[in-house]
Amino acid sequence: MDSATNTNVGFIWGSVLDEGVHQTFCINHIMVFDEFQNKGYGKASLSELDKFAESKGCDGLWLSVWVKNSTAKSLYEKMGFEGTYLWMQKKLKVEKKG
Repeated sequence: MDSATNTNVGFIWGSVLDEGVHQTFCINHIMVFDEFQNKGYGKASLSELDKFAESKGCDGLWLSVWVKNSTAKSLYEKMGFEGTYLWMQKKLKVEKKG
């Protein structure tokens, strides 16, 4: 939300994961709408999310990002995220029914 204009610029959907020894905030989805990208909203949102997660006792944040989304990957790295997992996909040729 842009507080100056009261405009919705995107959203974050996530939850606290209690892993017993520690808690992590899992960002399931983060989106800054196209017309608001590259204007600092993603960075500001992640900074606020850091504060929120810490207030809930979390000692880390987790998210996934598409390999080809270099803009988002660059932002996340600048904000302190590091690569820890790699998901891989294989497409299959399946005949469509119908």
